[in-house]
Amino acid sequence: MDFGTGGGRAGRGGGPPVNPYANVPAFCRVSATLTPSSDSDVKAEVWLPASGWNGKYQAVGGGGWAGAISYPAMAAAVSAGYATASTDTGHTGGTADFALGHPEKLIDFGYRAIHETTVFAKPVIAAFYGNPAKVSFFNGCSTGGRQAITEAQRYPEDFEGIVAGASAWDGMRMHAVRVAVSQIINRNPDGVIPPSKFPMIHKAVLDACDALDGVKDGVIENPPQCHFDYASLACKGADGPDCLTKSQVESANALTSPLKDVRTGKTIDERHLWPGSELGWTNLGSAEPLGLSPFLQTIACGSHLQRIGSSRTPSFTPSSASHACSTAS
Repeated sequence: MDFGTGGGRAGRGGGPPVNPYANVPAFCRVSATLTPSSDSDVKAEVWLPASGWNGKYQAVGGGGWAGAISYPAMAAAVSAGYATASTDTGHTGGTADFALGHPEKLIDFGYRAIHETTVFAKPVIAAFYGNPAKVSFFNGCSTGGRQAITEAQRYPEDFEGIVAGASAWDGMRMHAVRVAVSQIINRNPDGVIPPSKFPMIHKAVLDACDALDGVKDGVIENPPQCHFDYASLACKGADGPDCLTKSQVESANALTSPLKDVRTGKTIDERHLWPGSELGWTNLGSAEPLGLSPFLQTIACGSHLQRIGSSRTPSFTPSSASHACSTAS
């Protein structure tokens, strides 16, 4: 079977790729297109173990801007004995290009597709097995975590239980903060910290904070207790592999501090990385914003952005889009 990579809970660590379908048992696959509005095109699938069903239904969430059914997560659920379902959230592709001029599709992505998929899946499960699932729960991470929380708020009767991991909550603000942090990091040519320096920074942070909990075990037990001064790693002269330039010190502070208004000092958003996260700074600390985030401009600026160019045009940059948003009436 070849379902591609799909979406959902993607692996974040190293090591060789793992085939998520290697040990999937036989199952019945039901595909559907759901149309809760005239502009909806929600693809959904329900997988039903041919034998060994545990009597439970596990819906699985998507990732990023979704746009794909979460086949790997469905495979994991079926392998554990669950009947499962997933949706592409009403569009194809992992960007926000679908949203411009299509408010109903944005609603499908925001919350409706998950609910409609569940409404579809439950009677399919009951018809296939002769009785409904004794327990229904939702399992999602990142965008799937946001979907989980949204389900709990909007449709509390859909599930008896919810697993909401790493919830990408308050998404537009989250993406805007990512773009803003990227602008801080890239305002000077030497602001981007090379990944080759991450282990050096991480070791320095561990040396300073690992033992704060009384045990030196390579883990910072309580990151808020760690107040590491990245300026202590500043280069005394020229840039080198074991020190940070002045701009790189500023970047380290930007990654690990709440975002503040440079004019007033007021905190705009509290979310930030914690000391101990240095080995994973590539996502937010590179020369470009996290790939998912610039697409927020498509939604945030609406038709005004369409007039100056979209994220698919050469003229688009996060700074030009930010100007468009600030000047839109």
